[in-house]
Amino acid sequence: MLKRILLALDVTPASASAQNHALNFAVSEGAAITGLVLVDPDLVSPAEPVPLGADAYKQHKDSMLLQKALADAEAVAQRFRAECLARKVACEARVVQGKALAELVAASA
Repeated sequence: MLKRILLALDVTPASASAQNHALNFAVSEGAAITGLVLVDPDLVSPAEPVPLGADAYKQHKDSMLLQKALADAEAVAQRFRAECLARKVACEARVVQGKALAELVAASA
């Protein structure tokens, strides 16, 4: 009997399908789900060349992009929590900032 499911969440159709399958499986098996919304700062604001004197602008822009990505990720986590509540599935949804693969491996432990 499966006790816990780890699921990476985002806004893609593939993620929506995986979420639906995981929820159906959790309902039938009585398992809980941990949903992770992964935000990789290196993907949100990749390194790029900037002209002399524009470093402060780049840092501000990167900071704003990261804040928006984290806010969007929290919205995804909130929708997942609501879906779990509607289906009466025990869940935990977290927004995790870091390298996607490393965070998934750490969460699976």
